[in-house]
Amino acid sequence: MKSEWFDPHKSFLSLRIVWVTVFILSVISISSSSIIVVYSDLEIDLSYSGFNYFITVFKFPLAIAALIIPIVALLAANHRSEQTKEQIRVTNSQNVFSNYYKHIEEFTKYLEGRVDKSVDLRFAHNNLYPNASHGDYNISSKVIALLSALDNVTLDALKCYPTDIHKPLDADLMNKYYGIINKIYTFLYRNEDDFQKHITYAMPADHGGSYLFRTKSLILHSLVAVKNIEEACKFSIEYISPVKFLHFNADELRKVYVYKKPETQRTLAVQDQTKEQTFEEANDKFIEFLKNNVVSAECVN
Repeated sequence: MKSEWFDPHKSFLSLRIVWVTVFILSVISISSSSIIVVYSDLEIDLSYSGFNYFITVFKFPLAIAALIIPIVALLAANHRSEQTKEQIRVTNSQNVFSNYYKHIEEFTKYLEGRVDKSVDLRFAHNNLYPNASHGDYNISSKVIALLSALDNVTLDALKCYPTDIHKPLDADLMNKYYGIINKIYTFLYRNEDDFQKHITYAMPADHGGSYLFRTKSLILHSLVAVKNIEEACKFSIEYISPVKFLHFNADELRKVYVYKKPETQRTLAVQDQTKEQTFEEANDKFIEFLKNNVVSAECVN
């Protein structure tokens, strides 16, 4: 029977189905009794024989009337079952509600001091765990998909290495990955102004628009974005990182630079210890870094 017939918030005797059932069975019993009386030649006999005969004649109406008790009992049992289900539902709802706010509290405690202060932790929690209010604490599949997509940046950068090292990074590729970085940060920050500081580009005076420095900057920004979002994701002990390539120390890219010591410093007793490196040498080191990164990631996995 439909559960709306057994409203768990109503008493049993106030249920419509109870009185409808009793009414229908009573009508059938009374109607059949009336038909028997009208179409049978009956006489009043108050002796024991008369009463026994009455039971024999009115066996069908009496049987219908007798059905009222077990059917009503069955309805009562079903109503109690609906009330129990409602109690369980309310209890579960209260537990989910309590666990939800406890999860937010622990999430906030865990990330305080671990992420940028401008990160809205309540906002981030809502985005990373979109179904937490319903008791589902799985990290958003959108975040996992974005991390997987961003992880390919070193691989795609290597594939797009130009034949002329003075050419810039492919614009479509650059826009694609900066777009992914922006989307990742929208899971942590309410406003774009709060995370734009993470993706600024200080263009070097020489070769600033080249593939080398544009790509190096893109990879560093990708690395920071992964670190920031995964710091939040790691609150979940069940989190498994989809990132394979963007697991390296940013210091490795410090070896990639272009530097020529000024003539005024060449004769000084205390000289700059930075090693000179040409644009071509820097490109070679960068490509070597990208290849090593891809190979090491593939070996681990």
